[in-house]
Parts: sequence; structure tokens; C-alpha cells
Amino acid sequence: MKTGWEIKKIKDICDKASSNIAMNKITDIDGIYPVYGASGFVQNVDFFHRDTPYIGIVKDGAGVGRVNVYPAYSSLLGTLQYILPKEGNSINYVAYALKSLNLASSVTGATIPHIYFKDYGEITLPGPPLPEQERIVSELDLISGVIEKKKQQLKELDSLAQSVFYEMFGNPVENEKGWDVKKLGEVCVIERGGSPRPIS
Repeated sequence: MKTGWEIKKIKDICDKASSNIAMNKITDIDGIYPVYGASGFVQNVDFFHRDTPYIGIVKDGAGVGRVNVYPAYSSLLGTLQYILPKEGNSINYVAYALKSLNLASSVTGATIPHIYFKDYGEITLPGPPLPEQERIVSELDLISGVIEKKKQQLKELDSLAQSVFYEMFGNPVENEKGWDVKKLGEVCVIERGGSPRPIS
């Protein structure tokens, strides 16, 4: 391990806080402060829980274990847990570190999966000094930016491929070019999948 680095438990570098906001309790409220759920922005309300940026982790249901950083003057629905890095820790470094973990491995409950801070708080993370954390965040931000650009390029290429297909063959549902229509079994050999037999 590098000089000055320490191995620390999540619970030693972060505090937790809970939300009691239920979706059905805020539908009639309007305001300027955003509320976020497991899938992202939900709506604006006239109050907020946190006045500084914070980390949120989906603690139950779909997307359990998902980690995101949220802005100041906002709140989370009760399906998420507030994670608040302690002084001397970069919020973005902690978020990246948490994202690198498989927090879903701490899931309990058969019907609705849950994760609890008392369990994943015992997981250890490398704890470099703050300047080193900030350097790591800068590098990861650059890499994340490249990844997002590549994802956008793939979306654009997919749209281009679809456009070329429609230009060449038309809409397969409307079949405006009058192509012959055949069943899949007439143009393909369909075989069942299975494990290959061992060679003797």
C-alpha cells in the first residue's frame, strides 16, 4: 500500500441518514427543491433534507445498491439511504469507491431485496490522503467523460444503421416495397440449444 494510505471501513469514513419521504405523500406538493428516487428525478417540492451535496444508495427494491451523487438543497425518497462522507474525504472519491463495490452482495430478503448500512458499513475501502483522493477523482472523471462520449457515439451509430436499413428495405411492418413475406422457418434452420456432447 502507498505511503499515507489506510484501509478503513465505510462506517468509519461515512455517516448515514434516512428519509421518510413517500411518493404518495408528495404528489400534491410543488416547489423548487428536487426529490430523487431510484430511477432519478421524481418532482420538485417546497422543502429539502440536505443543504450540501451527498451520496445516495438505493437500499431496497429495483436497483438496490445503486450509488449516485446528488446536489445540495434536495431530498431522497425513503427507498434510498443518505451517505455523508466525513470531513477529510472527497464525496466524489467515496462515491467512485462505493460504485466499485458489489453492494448488492449485502442483500437480504427474498421478496423485496434490502441492504443495510450495518452490513455494508463493515466493508473496507482504501483511504488515501485527501489530495490523492482528488487526483484520483480527476482521472476517473476524465475516463467517465470518454465512456459517455463513446456511449453517445454508439447510440448515433445504432440510429444510423436503423436509418440505412429502412432506406434500403423499408418498414418491415408496413412493407411498402412489396417484399415477399415468409415465415422464419422457411428461411432459417431452427435448432434447440443444449450442452454439446463430449467427444469420445
